[in-house]
Amino acid sequence: MLILCSWVRDRGARQEAQPIAGREVMSYRTISEESRKARKPHRCIWCGQAIEVGQRYTHRRGVFEGELQTDDWHPECEKVAEDEMKAWGGDWEFTPYEGERPAVTENAALHSQAAFQGIAL
Repeated sequence: MLILCSWVRDRGARQEAQPIAGREVMSYRTISEESRKARKPHRCIWCGQAIEVGQRYTHRRGVFEGELQTDDWHPECEKVAEDEMKAWGGDWEFTPYEGERPAVTENAALHSQAAFQGIAL
């Protein structure tokens, strides 16, 4: 399943469908987003790899084309997806579970955990 969407992170914001290369953009609206520590395994929507018990991740609820959905993201995968979205100017597409998970260094993991906890390093 290919997802064409405008990723609207502002809760409650409305996004009108805009054409991309002659196709209609599927709308996405974020309802809630929170950082969590996994109590059970999850699967990252970007790379398809496991989010292991004890790992930090982002859990997002949204409405995609009128359907409620939830997605879980590795912090590093979410960053890559956000950078890609910005490069496309806000409208972009991706196929779930087919993104590449970036390598995570120990230092990057510590910064990611600190960011989830609201701690500046």
